Amino acid sequence: MTKKFNPFFINSTIVINENDIKNVENFRKSICHNIGNSYITYSIMKIIAGGVYDAPRINNIYYFNYDNDKLIDYINVECSHVIFVLEDYIRANALEFPEGLLEFLKKIKKPITVMSLGSNNIINGKLDNDFINKLSKEKVYFLKELSNLTECLGVRGYRTVEALNKLGIKNSQAVGCPSYYVKGRDRIVEKKPYDNFKLACGGVLFNTNIEDRSYILQDELELI
Repeated sequence: MTKKFNPFFINSTIVINENDIKNVENFRKSICHNIGNSYITYSIMKIIAGGVYDAPRINNIYYFNYDNDKLIDYINVECSHVIFVLEDYIRANALEFPEGLLEFLKKIKKPITVMSLGSNNIINGKLDNDFINKLSKEKVYFLKELSNLTECLGVRGYRTVEALNKLGIKNSQAVGCPSYYVKGRDRIVEKKPYDNFKLACGGVLFNTNIEDRSYILQDELELI
């Protein structure tokens, strides 16, 4: 990357160099709790840079000391903007944002691009239509303050836009998860009508909290 285009990634959760897999601890710190989230950053890098590269980044927001003025200075002087990669944090049982992160973000003077924020009202395999009211005050405050730090919150879909509207956050847009565009930029996120979600089948293959043990088949061609 050049100084003119040198994005800094926050919460990239991606394995790029040998240090990321130096030992089990480093690997866990790199991918956080969900290795699938690394595909989001992979998709972003592929879209904006043609492929994965060793970008300046905070790999995991939960393993970082935010009392780091040198890094703030580096971002404000050397980087063109910040890409903040999120996941489905708008759910009652999601992790809280780490202490110090919001203050760190407020010190950044470069444009902050928020991507892949999502909502999720499935709790232990069941729909929870009251999940918005179960979000912690700390999380709601963080999301509101974050919305003030960016032109627009890039979210996964229209349900997330509606969830944020209920929280009083109006500057979000359903642009889709970056992984949606990994094979091209021409896909469009559409809001589809629905009455209620109808569960076709679920299973402990992906969620050990589900008691009704049906299974989803994907690559098991012989069984299919």
